[in-house]
Amino acid sequence: MTRVCVVSVFHNRAASVARSVESLLAQDYEDLGILLVDDGSSDDTLACLRRYESARVRVRSHPNKGFTAALKDAIVDTDSEFIAIHGSGDESLPQRISRQVELLRIWPEAVAAGCGIVNVDEMTGAEWQVRPPEAYRPGPIETAFGVSHGELIMRRSAYERAGGYRTLFRVGQVSDLLRRMTLLGGIAYAREILYRRYLTPNGVSSNPEQIAMRNLYAALSIQALRRRARSSIPARGALPPDEIDRYGALAPYFLPPDSGVARASAAVAAQLLALDRRAEAKRFAAMSLRHKLSLRGLAAWWLAWFSPRAAFLSFQRRRPAQPNDGDPLGILRGAASPTGAQRERVDCP
Repeated sequence: MTRVCVVSVFHNRAASVARSVESLLAQDYEDLGILLVDDGSSDDTLACLRRYESARVRVRSHPNKGFTAALKDAIVDTDSEFIAIHGSGDESLPQRISRQVELLRIWPEAVAAGCGIVNVDEMTGAEWQVRPPEAYRPGPIETAFGVSHGELIMRRSAYERAGGYRTLFRVGQVSDLLRRMTLLGGIAYAREILYRRYLTPNGVSSNPEQIAMRNLYAALSIQALRRRARSSIPARGALPPDEIDRYGALAPYFLPPDSGVARASAAVAAQLLALDRRAEAKRFAAMSLRHKLSLRGLAAWWLAWFSPRAAFLSFQRRRPAQPNDGDPLGILRGAASPTGAQRERVDCP
């Protein structure tokens, strides 16, 4: 059993496989295994990953299931003491893993560790550094975790006690995980730059709808965290389930009214209105008003139902309802992903 396993999930990233994987092979920490996952890519990503398969590097492939589910399932396929995440296309500098393992030894109460990073805009080439402001931050932590995700390393024991990633969270999954993990301990940080994060035009941070959805997920996760934090945390064993564990996508209807959920739901409704996805906007506007009566929520609700275009469309024949894959709120449903024919084919460099 290796002490550290790095898990990296790829989807249609053939052009960046070499840069990313070779940075992992260059790590100066020896007791290291690498698990590379192809999440149903339609380009040559899998073929590129296979080139690195060895006793130290395992490659797995499956039909597309989404980043969170693919990452969660990959971690189940490992048994290391520490779990390191590595963003597809990103670079870990040679000392990253060894320095983070050292931090977890220095801070035995830490459940995870991060480091300084360089953000690289792939469109413009602009770079900027982000350094953690402190060496250690005790839990519980609600926001501003000091990690972007790809540079994170975790203790398996804490990850499993917290319940791991929740597949409901298509975005904001690491924040939800760390909110639960930091009920058990804090986060340690290396201030030196040990990771290069490449920002792509189709990333979450470039998509207003996904940003709004991430904020809604965060509001739900924070409310569940606060309710759970008021109860006793067991010294051993798994954390008790919260409303999100119990009810999944229906959790907003079971959680008490919350102003944060109301604001975030109204923002999602506004983004959906901008995309003319009014049926979904109506649901989120109603959710906002359920949690708190506000001008923002009322405006979103009125526009969804009574704006001139909505009134016109109400006279048109409604299209048959589309299946929502067990997601009655529409929370999980995003814009349709491009088909394999629409995606540009990129060979390995």
